[in-house]
Amino acid sequence: MAAVSPRQFLILSVISNVYADEVSDLAGVCLLQGSSRIGIRAHATIAMSNSSNTNSLLGKSHFDGFIEFEPEQWNANPAVLRSHNCYEYSLNDLDNTAASHCGEMLEKNPSNKKQCRRWFHIPGYRYHQHDLHEAVRFNKSTVTCEHMLKRVALDGAGTLLWSGPDGKPTKEYGPKSGKSWKHSDQCPDGSYMASLVVQPGKRFHFYRRDHMCLNPENKDKRCWSHKPGILNATRFDSKGHEIVNLLKADRSYGKHSYTDVCGFYCVPSNKLAMTHSEFFRGTKNKWKWAVV
Repeated sequence: MAAVSPRQFLILSVISNVYADEVSDLAGVCLLQGSSRIGIRAHATIAMSNSSNTNSLLGKSHFDGFIEFEPEQWNANPAVLRSHNCYEYSLNDLDNTAASHCGEMLEKNPSNKKQCRRWFHIPGYRYHQHDLHEAVRFNKSTVTCEHMLKRVALDGAGTLLWSGPDGKPTKEYGPKSGKSWKHSDQCPDGSYMASLVVQPGKRFHFYRRDHMCLNPENKDKRCWSHKPGILNATRFDSKGHEIVNLLKADRSYGKHSYTDVCGFYCVPSNKLAMTHSEFFRGTKNKWKWAVV
C-alpha cells in the first residue's frame, strides 16, 4: 500500500456542513472531548487500499470474529487519534470521513490538537439523524445514566445485545425487555462487552473489554481498555493500573470524576458494516436540543 501524500489527502477530503462553533458544545465530552461500523477492525494508517474499495482512507478492513486491543490502530496516525473518541472506540469504529476531515484541518493548523473534536461521535446523533431525520445538539445537562443508556440503545437498535429474561441476550432495550449485563457476565459468542460511565450533568465516557490481562497477577482474566477523547487508547486507568475490574478502576481525571457506572452491553464482532453512531450533520442554524 502506498501512503497518501498531504496533497492527495486534501483532494480526498469531502466538504462537510459541520460548523466550527460546535466544538464549544462538545468540549469536555468523553474526557476531552461520525457513521459507525460495529465490529469492523480496520487498519487506521490513512493509506490507499489495494482492494476495490479505493475510497477508503483507512485501508483494508479485516475480521476475525473477536475484538482485540490494538492501540496502534487508534494512536499512530494523528488524524485518527484526534478525531475519534471513547464512543467510537467502544464500538470498534474507525470513521474514514472524520479522519479525512481531521487530516485536512491538522494540515492547516497542526498546533490546534483539539480542533478535530467536532467529528466525535455522540450517543443519540445517529438515531436522530438517521431514524428521525432531524438535527439535534447534545445537551450536557442531560448526562445521566438513564438518558445516555437510552441514546446508546437507540443508536444500536437491532444490533447491541442486552441481558434479557432468564439471562438470555436480547436486542431490545427497556424495562420489559433487555437491561444491563453484570460486570461478571460473559457476552455471547462473537461479541464483546462495553460499558458507559458518566459524571452526571457534565460528561460521559466508554470502555470496552477486549484483551487478556497482561499483568501476572491478573493471568487468565479479561481486561478493559478505553480512548480518552483526543488522547491515546490505553489499557490503564487514571492511576496507571491495568483495568481488570472496571467497577474498582480509578476513573478520576483532575477535577472530573466518572462516579456512575451506568451499565454493560455487548457489541457484536461481526462482518456487517452497520451504522450505529454518528457525528453532528445538521446545519448551523437549523437544530434543536436533544432530550434523548
